[in-house]
Amino acid sequence: MKPAGDNFQQEQIRLFTADTSQSMVYKTSLDYRNQNFSSLIYLKKTDEQTFSMVLMTTFGNTMLEGTFSNESFVFKNVVSYLNRKPLLDLLEHDWRLLLRGNLFNDKPQIYSDSSLQTVYHFTDLKTTSLYYYSKGKRSVEMIESYSGKTKKAVINIDGMPGKNPEVIYIEHPGMGLKIEMVKLKVATDDSVE
Repeated sequence: MKPAGDNFQQEQIRLFTADTSQSMVYKTSLDYRNQNFSSLIYLKKTDEQTFSMVLMTTFGNTMLEGTFSNESFVFKNVVSYLNRKPLLDLLEHDWRLLLRGNLFNDKPQIYSDSSLQTVYHFTDLKTTSLYYYSKGKRSVEMIESYSGKTKKAVINIDGMPGKNPEVIYIEHPGMGLKIEMVKLKVATDDSVE
């Protein structure tokens, strides 16, 4: 491996690139050990260094709220059945992976480089993360996270450059947990005539 150098730009791993002052809404499906659960996630950039997230039932009841910055990830208003430290730690880990390019400025190592793809390698206290950057699409297509040699999470991202991801698919292989987030087209007040 070698340092990413001057050619690396934080935008290469920034997943949420378009104007996020309006809420983005994702229909979320969670599969855990043959149980299926549907919800909505509202994600909004509240300032240059902070994102807010609300997880709601499809009927509009809030299940949890989160505020994410480069300094802290805070969950509040968590319903009792989700208020479990291992689950909240897992959600924090996933959102740290998704928001790394938006909230953090650490420089990666280059794990591999070809004419089609560069794989960026980040190391945190307990985990190693690989970001698969497609040079043709100019966006991250996949993220893998490891603890030691154990694969903890695989995130596949489908989207266009310069736009927010259309589909995010998260799998936690050792847990039998799969999460699919599909961006919804939501009419805003200015789009209604």
